[in-house]
Amino acid sequence: MGERLKEYGFVGAMHLILLHIARNPGTTQDAIVSHMYIDKCNVARRTKKLEELGYIRRETGKTDRRQNNLFLTEAGEELVPVIRGHLRTWASGVTQDFSDEERLILIKLLDRMMHTDVQ
Repeated sequence: MGERLKEYGFVGAMHLILLHIARNPGTTQDAIVSHMYIDKCNVARRTKKLEELGYIRRETGKTDRRQNNLFLTEAGEELVPVIRGHLRTWASGVTQDFSDEERLILIKLLDRMMHTDVQ
């Protein structure tokens, strides 16, 4: 993904952060850290870069003025289908030798992993 999105100025997990904001308009950096298990400093750097590139904007929180809520800009909205298309292409490529049954098993296992509480 890094190579495919390089022309947009993306590095690392920026595409995942952008997609999270698309699914959760008004989310905060803390919520991204909690949901995605990405280091807080990394999220801060990546969101700052996304803002500099014009893909997201910050609004001061209505209930907590110390919090910034994150929203996609028009440019960010336009990029979401591009990113999703690249992810579909990647997923198709890595599962091309899987049967339909194996794909379903993979999805179930990944979902189970995602919802397992590890302490």
